[in-house]
Amino acid sequence: LCMNNNNTVKRILIVGYGSVGKRRSEIIKRLYPEIAIAVLRQSNCNKDFVELSGIEVCFTSIDEAIEFQPDIAIISNPSSFLKDLIPNPFLFAGPHPKHMLFEA
Repeated sequence: LCMNNNNTVKRILIVGYGSVGKRRSEIIKRLYPEIAIAVLRQSNCNKDFVELSGIEVCFTSIDEAIEFQPDIAIISNPSSFLKDLIPNPFLFAGPHPKHMLFEA
């Protein structure tokens, strides 16, 4: 998976892991197994969740997710939770993520 200027996507962050986030994760894993997938969710980021979902890592804080340095972030949590993400500089600053997809 390549972005503009032939930059290869290595890390994807999925914010929210309901039915939409889970489906996006499954599709990415099937089509691009070399990409590391992380999930940002409010709770249940234990070892069992990570193993069962097949993701690389799970975070419960935005700061931890920023440290993952995703190339792409897929925002797939309910729109009622977007108010918590919008003011965060994670969405606007630095080189990461390079691209974002909102699915609210």
